[in-house]
Amino acid sequence: MRYRERLWGNLCRIAERALPVPALSLVLLPFAVVTATLELAGLKRSEVTLCDILRMPESLLPGGRGWRRIPRIWCTRVALTMTGYTYFWVDRYREPRWSRRCTFNGIKHLNQALEGGRSVLLLYLHVGNLSLLPNWLRARGYKTAVIAVKDIRRVSPFWAQIGHQANLANQLTEVPLVFQVDQLAEALRFLKRPGVILATGIEETRDLANPSIGRKTLLMTRKDYAISLASGGLRLAEMAKAQIVPCLITSSGIMGCKIHIGTPVPELEADSPLRYQFACEHLMQAFDAWSPLWKGQYLLGSFLHAVRPAPIETLRPACAAPGSGPKTGPGCGWAVSTGATRLAK
Repeated sequence: MRYRERLWGNLCRIAERALPVPALSLVLLPFAVVTATLELAGLKRSEVTLCDILRMPESLLPGGRGWRRIPRIWCTRVALTMTGYTYFWVDRYREPRWSRRCTFNGIKHLNQALEGGRSVLLLYLHVGNLSLLPNWLRARGYKTAVIAVKDIRRVSPFWAQIGHQANLANQLTEVPLVFQVDQLAEALRFLKRPGVILATGIEETRDLANPSIGRKTLLMTRKDYAISLASGGLRLAEMAKAQIVPCLITSSGIMGCKIHIGTPVPELEADSPLRYQFACEHLMQAFDAWSPLWKGQYLLGSFLHAVRPAPIETLRPACAAPGSGPKTGPGCGWAVSTGATRLAK
């Protein structure tokens, strides 16, 4: 398996160096078509198949009805696969022909959050080519690391070599790229450093389960679905006094991507009992605004597992200011779940 991985990776790197991007995309397109088709059909190992996507709530599916959605879902998976191939030459992201294929929407928000030497915690949903997110930020000179649930410490020599070359190219050899969930103490120390960025997911299935951080689940309701968000990342940012910023990555163009960065979460009093709810509502409003761009871009099961049908009961809105009376409005509510206990008005 590792031999085939190394062979395929080296062939991709040789083709990337020898061909212009349009020709390279034509060479890789048949492989992306076959891979995407097998993954969606469940014939190749994949966390998300076509059946999984079609079971999603209506508002999270691409346009069209019934079978008319299938071609669009298939085209989206092909585009994601094509963009994912760029990971084979992640050490070349700083080159002009690749750097212009990643655009940033709202990069000024990230720069403002980093002003004064503060650190930033990027919280994202598990959509798009997430493995590329920290690498593109590092290629732009940002000291970025990510918290990963999957254990990648037993990485193959091929990927270890590519990662080392990327660190040299980005001049970030002293900045770690990945922390595992059992390395939260190290991640917290990293986040306390000035001017650094730590990225992690916000869904419940990626909760930072650690006794020193705690565990609380927040159920955010939208138009026709509810999503379970974890407070672990919020608590980590609170302990490090870091700014919380929403972020997403979506596939865009030929083997390109777009990174969306929202406004930082307003800071509330540390003793405010609703501070996590308001932070999650701020994050979800940013994700909702970008939803036309990421619908259908599901590669990881974390997002799908965190989504469920909207509860029938009415939940107390989380978009009201602390101490204010309840507000009405579609898609704005919350509930708190701690273990088997759920509190909802």
